[in-house]
Amino acid sequence: MRAGPEGGLQIPGAAGPGEARGDPAPGRVGRCAGSPGRREGGPTMKHRAITATIETRTALHVGSGEASEQTDSLLRRSAAGELIIPGSALAGPLRALATRLAPRLDARRRVCLALRGVDGAQACDCLACRLFGALNPGDDETAGGRASAVFVADARWAGGPAPLIRDGVGIDRATETAARRERVKFDQEVLPPGSRFSFLIEWEDIEPEAERLLAAVLAEWVGGRGALGGRTARGLGGFDLVDMAVWSRDLDDPDELDAFLRAGADWWLAGPGDSWPAAAQEPGWLGNQLRDVRVQPVSAITQVPPRLLARSWAQATLTLRGRGPFLTNDQTMAGISGFDHAPVLQTYGIDGEPVLPGSGLRGPLRAQAERIARTITTVALDGQGNSEFLRRCPACDPLVSDTRRPLASCAALLEAQDEEKKRRIAERAEAGEYLCLACRLFGSTWLGSRLRVEDGRYLGADRAARKVQDFLAVDRFTGGGKDSAKFDAVVLWQPTFAVRLFLENPEPWELGWLALVLRDLKDGLVPVGFGKSKGFGAFELAGLELELGALDGDDAAALGLPEEDRARLERAERAGSAYRSVAWAWEGDGLAGAWERMGSSWASEFVRRAQAFDRRNEMRLAADTYWGAPGDPAALYPAEVKGNG
Repeated sequence: MRAGPEGGLQIPGAAGPGEARGDPAPGRVGRCAGSPGRREGGPTMKHRAITATIETRTALHVGSGEASEQTDSLLRRSAAGELIIPGSALAGPLRALATRLAPRLDARRRVCLALRGVDGAQACDCLACRLFGALNPGDDETAGGRASAVFVADARWAGGPAPLIRDGVGIDRATETAARRERVKFDQEVLPPGSRFSFLIEWEDIEPEAERLLAAVLAEWVGGRGALGGRTARGLGGFDLVDMAVWSRDLDDPDELDAFLRAGADWWLAGPGDSWPAAAQEPGWLGNQLRDVRVQPVSAITQVPPRLLARSWAQATLTLRGRGPFLTNDQTMAGISGFDHAPVLQTYGIDGEPVLPGSGLRGPLRAQAERIARTITTVALDGQGNSEFLRRCPACDPLVSDTRRPLASCAALLEAQDEEKKRRIAERAEAGEYLCLACRLFGSTWLGSRLRVEDGRYLGADRAARKVQDFLAVDRFTGGGKDSAKFDAVVLWQPTFAVRLFLENPEPWELGWLALVLRDLKDGLVPVGFGKSKGFGAFELAGLELELGALDGDDAAALGLPEEDRARLERAERAGSAYRSVAWAWEGDGLAGAWERMGSSWASEFVRRAQAFDRRNEMRLAADTYWGAPGDPAALYPAEVKGNG
């Protein structure tokens, strides 16, 4: 695979630049008889397609790589100015998931060269490459390369709210203010939730295992576990794939072929559902394909570490209830409303629905997770001094780009290595072995995050309770109001949001770390948004829905569940997915049961992991925000305080 011109993923050997953008190809009836991916002896002229609708569940940003006077990153549009999701931006996530799933669904257990870090000159014959095209295509068939067996069209905008501008800013871990030194301030154009796009995939005859792999990948999208576009880990890109239908035309039939050719590009532009007869549909295709899925045990796949393969997932839906005023400032809405500060809304207009940006929640969650990890290590190293802490600190500050500063980011420390070492780390996918625990879970520029925090959906009346608050700075010398220091804000009063968290291939220590953070969130110790020092942004965890999925029994056992819950997951049906899954729900006082049932054992795994963490020599920190500073906290706040009886 390689980066395409749209900034997404380009499938080697797939459609050319014009066709990849969704340009219709009249009269295109299929590949030649020797096309790769075809079943031997099968029909040579059978054309099939999948149609569906992409409905955005959160805001969506598919960037064009261009900026304007209004924003740093514009949405992708066609030459005609129509909003689109490029086919490469769809094929990329499909292929990425297929690459991890393929070894588990392939009877031959072939692993893609992309996961194995093998020389790029070698052609790949894994199931994902047989479906989406060879990773390293050759110039001819003798080189072993093959073209993509599927064509993924551009998704064209089919209606929804107008685009808007979303702001973002990085927060300094020590000062809890905007990270000015790193200049982490940006904005981007996004499409609000409720936007709809057409979805079309075409293919000819492919081998049964490849077709089952395609069905397994699409089933995850139908289940709402996919993400599209940019900043998916920070709230954007959540969507549902609805109204999926599979269509088939046997072009060996003269009448079918004649109708297909006479339609030209009309069927492509209108969509098969509007031009093909109902008899051409294949009802139940997804379920039929999933019933034939046979999962291979992860222990039988020895070419790569299990963490690189698809194994399991965890999805949690949090109900967050505000305890008072809440505000995530939106400069555009402030300008529209006439107030100095106004909340982020899903659409422009004073009656727009409120939203809790995923980035606005993910930041506080990560910062609290870092504090928990450093506290555990500080207690474990009590009396051993600054030097030992710098070697074993489990959480860096991802915004610090200077390796000499306290809590320098793992990304900065890796970038300081020599070029040969950086190349080797990248090729062998070894970045995770060099990163701190926080970067392994929440991600860095060297390793994408497996944790997604979606934008929070507002729960409540059509119009949330809003209050106007006035603020006045007091002059420290006169005790009176300070000139030009008067401002106001529109705030949301005690809003309630539903927030979805999704983690792929979770490990028990990662689930335990998140459980500790959610426990603090439940107790109101993780404020979110504007004005934390003024009492804004206090939330409580009012409800929790947890769903776990695993491909087989070994994957279920690796989640560290209690015996009863593990057995339940192993016995669960594969309902509409290649994964078996089970769900639990708690609310109010019942949340204590969630901690007792699973959270405490997972948290113990994290404590052990944090206490045992040790940095590589080249990743050792030069300084810490507190250790070694004047008034060393180790002396000011001892790990254990004994009373006088």
